[in-house]
Amino acid sequence: GEITIDGTPLEQSEWRPGFLRQNPENQIFGTTVERDVAFGLENRNMARQQMREKVTEALRLFRLESIREKSTADLSGGEKQRTALAGLFAMDHSYFILDEPTSYLDYPSQWDLYHQLELLRDQGFGVLWITQYPEEAVLGDRVVHLGNNEILHDTDPNDYPDVRESLEVQETINENSDKTNESLFSVKNGEFSYPDWEAENSFVMTIPDYSLFRNSCQGWYGYSGAGKSTFAKLIAGLEEFEGGSTESKLAKDDIVYVPQFAEQMLHSGTLGETTNLLRHRPGFDEVKFHEILTQEFTAFGIEPDAPFERPVWSYSGGEQRRIVLAIALALQPTLLILDEPTIGVSPGDRKKLDHIFTSREIPAIICISHEYEFLKRHTEQVIYFQNGKVMSPQSWDSLEAEFSSQNFLYKKPIPDTFHQVTS
Repeated sequence: GEITIDGTPLEQSEWRPGFLRQNPENQIFGTTVERDVAFGLENRNMARQQMREKVTEALRLFRLESIREKSTADLSGGEKQRTALAGLFAMDHSYFILDEPTSYLDYPSQWDLYHQLELLRDQGFGVLWITQYPEEAVLGDRVVHLGNNEILHDTDPNDYPDVRESLEVQETINENSDKTNESLFSVKNGEFSYPDWEAENSFVMTIPDYSLFRNSCQGWYGYSGAGKSTFAKLIAGLEEFEGGSTESKLAKDDIVYVPQFAEQMLHSGTLGETTNLLRHRPGFDEVKFHEILTQEFTAFGIEPDAPFERPVWSYSGGEQRRIVLAIALALQPTLLILDEPTIGVSPGDRKKLDHIFTSREIPAIICISHEYEFLKRHTEQVIYFQNGKVMSPQSWDSLEAEFSSQNFLYKKPIPDTFHQVTS
């Protein structure tokens, strides 16, 4: 076929699209937030004063001024996403290709990005917004719905058929009658601090009183950079508390932690080569593992016929995440920690995640997400992270009563243009 840009064949065009990848870690090069945002401008040999102005404006747009000197290695998933976006917006692109741009973003940051989309459109820029969310797809002037290796719909947003279905409220499935008072992990007066990248802005996390019981399912919620992933690493033994007292009945091999960038765990050539590394785990039963893994592949919609010879890179981002989740479940840990498990997973495939929470074959689950509705649907209690403080476990009703004025708790924010489309 033929690809043209503004009527010019692609191979003759000088077009320079701003491309945001699914995983922001794959396009962060600078040692600090500010230097990363300036990276592309430096490569263009832009005058220093002009570059400084563009970087400052991009940092302001994505609320990064306060962490401009922070090491990119210490950023949360949401902060990395905002940094990658700021680097694109600092450049003079005529077109933007944004692949899952709201991934890892908390609700206020999503609002900021929706606003930027409106500004770009009003200023005549071209934007290709790739998303798993039908409600985001209708923000543009045109919806191209892909599936089954073809274009299923190419339509006006008003005629897009999947929007109303995506907004249907699902019944909560977070009740668990088999509760117990057996504590698996607890910490009192815990503390952890990030290395000082700037003395007046050092981040200190405090955990006054936290506990996790057998047969419990916790949802962790809070702004980007609030410390959710850090606390998960502390429980998993990947980081060490700097203060406080802890009690744990969990050995390291009793815990499986699926991080935000789950696809990075598939680091060998084929899926079989990746899973072969698990043979080093103490007490690993390879026959039982493969038996359960095959069942999980089926549950997650992964083709179970000889998938182990297939290169890991040949799977889509969503498939890779579901594969990692299947492997995590097949290991049958005592505690499963899921950090943003819905990232890159379509609404249809997201329903396949239900069985993680309904079967409750894992004694304890911690689920971290910016998707409030998903967490409330699947978990029994919430741990709210606020300004470095880890609040004690509480019910969802209690959290909503305490923060009733903060509407970002309750639903994914959609701009007025979306409400006009569906009204």
